[in-house]
Amino acid sequence: MTGFAEDRTSGSGGVALAFLDALDRWVAVDRSSAATELRAALLAWLREAQRAQPTMALVHQLAARALEVADAAVTRGERAAQLRVS
Repeated sequence: MTGFAEDRTSGSGGVALAFLDALDRWVAVDRSSAATELRAALLAWLREAQRAQPTMALVHQLAARALEVADAAVTRGERAAQLRVS
């Protein structure tokens, strides 16, 4: 995890955009075979991201939203490939 994790000088918007970019990159390389597996891996990645920026509320809000999307996909019974494009 790089970029936003070490950024202590940018404003919240810049850190948030870097977080979203890192999330996109992570999703692109994740190879989970099931949506539940992807959700678990995503949760671990999001927790690490939140630990990297513990006082950046926008990162926490975006992480919560990403997890909500994953939870909804799992509830609907989507495949991992479908969740990746959500």
